[in-house]
Amino acid sequence: MPITISNEVFTTQKSLLERCDAIKASVPINTPITGNDLTLLAELLPLHPDLDCPTPMSEAEVFVGSLPFGKQGFYVRFPDTAPTAVGIRKAIKSAFGKSSSIASRLYDFKIAGRSAIAKQVLAKRREFIGHNRENLDGTFVSDLSGQEFPMAELAIDHAPPLHYDTLLLGFVKAEGINPLDVPLLRTNGWTLFADEALAERWRVFHQERAVLRAISSSENAQDRPLNDEWLTVCGGSF
Repeated sequence: MPITISNEVFTTQKSLLERCDAIKASVPINTPITGNDLTLLAELLPLHPDLDCPTPMSEAEVFVGSLPFGKQGFYVRFPDTAPTAVGIRKAIKSAFGKSSSIASRLYDFKIAGRSAIAKQVLAKRREFIGHNRENLDGTFVSDLSGQEFPMAELAIDHAPPLHYDTLLLGFVKAEGINPLDVPLLRTNGWTLFADEALAERWRVFHQERAVLRAISSSENAQDRPLNDEWLTVCGGSF
């Protein structure tokens, strides 16, 4: 099924990947992307399931930078944060994965959940950077693998077994709600819960249970299996 990103129609994942590769090849390294290329990426990159957006994409810079092993990829830099590498293939896969109405609505619900806790994730990032300020141009040690990575690769992740998806599912079950019935708002590049009281309960639930850790963006981009319990709480199939 064709999808539309920033008024451009893509019939396959390959066609969208080729468009992104063309952007990557045409822009200087470490220079903010502008124009139609930025408009497309600003709509596509937030579809990456593991990207936390502490501010709207309109406030972020997108650029091409160096990745481990000599490759190049897209980075997003939000105000007051270190740049985050965003795996373009996973973002594209997610964009095309929203093929059914149920999958699309559940995806938007999860994005709204991430928006609600963005300040908690940002606070953890700032705390970590503050404790390692002398290493801003150096490396940090991943809480996942114990390996050293450039500070530019810093990502904040939920430690197992309470991954983000697991925590949000637990909240849904505790609230006794169907994610597909939760009203959402889209404003200034954000997808939000329309019910602020629900958003606040989720923030409290997350704050009391989440264990956030510092890992590399490449580790954070690893695929995680879909929890089949979402099918039960949504009352349908994808």
